[in-house]
Amino acid sequence: MPFRFRFRLLWALVLTALLGVTKGAGRKKVSRMISQRKTNCAMGKCLGLQEADPNCELKCISEDCFQEIYGSNELEPGEIDSKRNQQFMRCAKRELNERLKKEKKDKVRNKHQQQQQQQQHQKHDAL
Repeated sequence: MPFRFRFRLLWALVLTALLGVTKGAGRKKVSRMISQRKTNCAMGKCLGLQEADPNCELKCISEDCFQEIYGSNELEPGEIDSKRNQQFMRCAKRELNERLKKEKKDKVRNKHQQQQQQQQHQKHDAL
């Protein structure tokens, strides 16, 4: 079996394994990251604004998801909308999960490129 074929096969297996791990184990990680982001927003950018702007934390967590779910019908002070909150959290988790997957793919791709460059340098040095 040629080296290139074995290398590509191994590469495909590694990618498959990495992407598979993201689905199961990543859910808890994403939930923790969303909770942490919410806490950071509440303690930072939105500190003291909860009464004046109940949408501050949501916008801080994800502006895109806020626009998608709440749009022009923002929460009023004291209003609780459980259905839209659940939709928002699903959106924010999906958004974060997609970003994490992209970062992981980029990291693996960069590592692969570095390995290829090292192999080329080794071949060149051997000549």
